Amino acid sequence: MSTQVYWLEQPWLLSADYVGDLTSEDMDAVLEQSLALAEEQPVYVLIDTRALNVRPSNIKTMSRLDTLRQLVSHPNLCWLAFVGTDPLARYYMTLLTPHKVRIFPLREQAITFLRDRVSLETSALVPMH
Repeated sequence: MSTQVYWLEQPWLLSADYVGDLTSEDMDAVLEQSLALAEEQPVYVLIDTRALNVRPSNIKTMSRLDTLRQLVSHPNLCWLAFVGTDPLARYYMTLLTPHKVRIFPLREQAITFLRDRVSLETSALVPMH
């Protein structure tokens, strides 16, 4: 599998790392896992595509975009930090989530941004876990 979804810092910071050759199935799995976690509680998501080599040619299928739209418009998705240089991926992220997404060249910058957001926004929230 060329993707990993895991808690970077439980219970708020979720990381989705794309590594190597991405398949359509990998993309579906990440979106479904992330959406399932957003159903349970507020989440701050880091998407890191820096180690991605190959993207599937059918990554823009309608069902996949619909799942991505569900995730980025979910009320429990607080912020999404995207790390990567692919101009098409960056364009889609800003197009779908102009008010909830920030794009960074470095993972460390994205993590710092998300930690700051968590610190400011979660003082009154209690996670479900």
